[in-house]
Parts: sequence; C-alpha cells; structure tokens
Amino acid sequence: MEDFEKIENNEAETAEIPENEEVTAVSEDTAEDFAVTENSEEENTVSEDTTEENAVTDSADDLNAVFGGEEDTVSPEFDFKTENEETADISENAKKGKFNKSLIIATIVVLAAALAGAAYFLISNVFFDNSIAGTWVLDQKTSTADEKSTTKSEDDMVYFNFNKDQTADLSMGTVKIKGTWSYPKKDADKKVNIDISGYFSGSYEYKVEGNMFSGKKMTIKTQGDPIKFKSATPVTPELKVSDKFKPSSDVTGKWKYEESGNKIIYTFNNDGTFTYSMETQIYGNREYYGVYTVDTKKKNINATYIQDKKIDAPIPYQKGKADELIIGGVTLKKVK
Repeated sequence: MEDFEKIENNEAETAEIPENEEVTAVSEDTAEDFAVTENSEEENTVSEDTTEENAVTDSADDLNAVFGGEEDTVSPEFDFKTENEETADISENAKKGKFNKSLIIATIVVLAAALAGAAYFLISNVFFDNSIAGTWVLDQKTSTADEKSTTKSEDDMVYFNFNKDQTADLSMGTVKIKGTWSYPKKDADKKVNIDISGYFSGSYEYKVEGNMFSGKKMTIKTQGDPIKFKSATPVTPELKVSDKFKPSSDVTGKWKYEESGNKIIYTFNNDGTFTYSMETQIYGNREYYGVYTVDTKKKNINATYIQDKKIDAPIPYQKGKADELIIGGVTLKKVK
C-alpha cells in the first residue's frame, strides 16, 4: 500500500510540472519504488495492469476533450461505420461508376452510328447518286440574230420531271404531258425506260455526272444526236384570276366524258381556276391548268393557260340536261 501511495504522490507532483519544462531528476525513493525484485513480481504485475487502465482512461478523456463530448459519447459530426457498411458503400459507388461509364459508352456508340449513317447518306446521295430522278432542263442555248447566247424565260422553260415513284412528266408552263420511267432488270446503271408521249418511248442509254453542289449533268442517247440535260428547280408561272370573274352554276363543277379508251375531264372551280385533263390514244395523258371567266351571253368559257406562251382560248358551251354540259359538241356528264 505504501508503494501505491508513493506512486500517486509522484503522479500528482508530475501533473504540476508545466508541459514545456523537462523533468531532469527523479527522486531516489521513486527509483527504489520501481526496483524489480523476485519477491514483488505479483505487485509489479498489478501495478502494470493499473497503469494500463489509467492510460486507457486518460486516452478516452483526451478524445472526449478533443471532440467536445462526454464519456461514452461520440460527436454526431462523425459517422463511424462498420467494416461491412464501408464495403457496401464502396460497392455501391463502384456500381454507379460502371453505370455511368456504360451510359457514356452507349451514348458515344449511338452518336457514332448516327454520324456514320449521315455520312453514308451524304456520300451516296450527294456525290455518287447517278439516278435520273429529279428535275432536268435541256442543256442548250438559243442563238439570236446578233449571235449572243440567251436562255429561255421561266414561263416557256421545258422541265423534264422524273419522280421517285417512277412517274414522269414534261412540264411547259401550266401544261403537263404525263408518262412513266423505270430501270430495266439488266444494265440498270446504263439504261433507262422512258415513256412520255411525243417525246420518249423506249429504252435509252444514259449517263449522269456531277453532284447537287456543283450541278448534275445527264446525257440520253437516242437514234439521232444525244440529248443533254442539266439539273434544275422547277418554276410554275402564276396566272391571276380576273377581277371580272363570276362563277356560273351552269359551268361550275367537274365534268367527264369517256368512250373507247379516251377520257376527258373538265373541272371549273368556284375560285376562277380550272383543270383540263385528257387521256387519248393520239395525244397521250395531258393536263392543263389555268384561269377562266364565263361569258353567259355569248356562251363562251374564256380559258387562259401557258404553254410556250400565254394562250387565251374561248371554249363554246351549251347547257344540256341537269347533269350535262356540252363543250365543243361533246356531251360531258357531271361527276358528283
């Protein structure tokens, strides 16, 4: 018991020494107290255990002093997790990282595919498109008396339209001559079938050069000289309805004549416009677009359209039965 009292006294004396001063001497009594002998092994063992307990207690007190808490209290600012919880967090973050990387990779793949598709479309349809589909005009110039080269005006320009649905038409002003076109099963890159009444009827060798930026050229070989075309944008001339126009109940409507494979249709609209289409063995399939007025006194339908120039055509008419209109001696039935 005396040894323990001496130890406590020495600890008290040591606690009074300032933290920055060095301890330079130890009392002989204290040295004697810490002497180890064979007879005091048990006491030394107890002393060591007590010292360890005090050290643990002091460490806990120091932690409480640092974190501002009391004994057996942990600051809420610090989240001490178990090893399993930390492992779970790491695993979750790893999954999120993999998901983000996969999303980025998938986005890059989609964008790359879209760019590749756009590049293929651009190259195949712009630079290497040798199809005749599109609108073309004759690549030639007319000469005047003073030998200066001039081109035709938009009103009398002739357009050859080869549509993607393999219908075709030759457009002159507001008149269209309709037909078809297609590729043969063999030599589709060299030959084309064209049927436009009065202009093309058969299989022709062709060649397309250029692109949409620099302009495309096409050559069609016929029995005579080859016909040269250049790509163009169609322009339809405008016709204005006369201020004097008044609809007539005798004329307004759609009228049809059909016999022996020949078909004629007149359509006179309430807004002063008209269409005239015919399918005949002689003239083929044609459509006329224009404007009109009605002279009820003279019984004339004054139609105006553009072919190679502006044409005014008076058409005599007579009123037949309730559902009939007689034009040029031909009786047409009203289409309901």
